[in-house]
Amino acid sequence: MNSERATTFVKKKQQMTFLKTRTFWTILGYALGALGGYIYFLNVKCETGCYMKTSPVYNVIFGFFIGGFLFQFIHEFFIAKQK
Repeated sequence: MNSERATTFVKKKQQMTFLKTRTFWTILGYALGALGGYIYFLNVKCETGCYMKTSPVYNVIFGFFIGGFLFQFIHEFFIAKQK
């Protein structure tokens, strides 16, 4: 019974360590950025022929990169400074 608790504790500790890595924050930023780009495409109405409204692909790619860079910055600024 104690060995099961110990392995569960180690797994939880590894999961919490992964949540503090730069890789996790970058992947999360990419995913949320791409989702935000698509939501922007669906909700923002442009009547004068905006470049960003021509295709959802442009918005998703733009959001993908902006989200990744933003979340890397958040990781470096807040989480890395706590170490």
